[in-house]
Amino acid sequence: FRMPALYLFNRRTLLAGDDLQLPSLATGFVFALELFIFLPVLMYYTIDLIFILPDDDGVDGGGGIRYTNRVLHNELLRDLDEERSLLNIDDYFALIEDRLPSMESQACADATSGFVDMTFPFLLLMNQIGSAIYCATSIWHEQKIFHLSSLGTPTLNTDLRAPLTKIIESKMTVLVGFNFLLFVYGISCTFPFTKDYIQCFPIFWWFIWFLELAIRGTQSIL
Repeated sequence: FRMPALYLFNRRTLLAGDDLQLPSLATGFVFALELFIFLPVLMYYTIDLIFILPDDDGVDGGGGIRYTNRVLHNELLRDLDEERSLLNIDDYFALIEDRLPSMESQACADATSGFVDMTFPFLLLMNQIGSAIYCATSIWHEQKIFHLSSLGTPTLNTDLRAPLTKIIESKMTVLVGFNFLLFVYGISCTFPFTKDYIQCFPIFWWFIWFLELAIRGTQSIL
């Protein structure tokens, strides 16, 4: 028997077989997860950071910051009524919970000299937009592969699946190259800024972002 890869590409490949539908379905699921869940979360927090503006009166390392999308930074105990006692542990921790977002914003302001330099968020946003384009294009390719691989067989009615050759070649060249550029770009713009911006995003944001980079790197290798 001749290998199906010989019919698809007229040469042998590392991955050969007629079972193209299951890999396409699994790969398409990963791309959909990125496009509709991971990337919207990443972009929401990135854009939110970009729209935090310095105060019109100037920047003084956090004291004169005007937050457009966050709670103003106040002293932790300022809003405690005189009649409320710190011995009431529920009130104390409730106040900490209320002030936590502003405390995180203040830490980010201190680390970034008052949100003046937005180079990192803009670099992130460009990478995330590129990743969204890549994922959407990849989903289209996987859908076409899934559909065409269900027509005919590698040895019978080959004209029905003739477009598979160009689609898979495009996936293995253009899309793989674009993915590799996104991976290198993401790595190069992340690590120089991570130390300064670690306080600017919640922990789960960093987890999703490094998961995105891991997915980009894995897809580049495979």
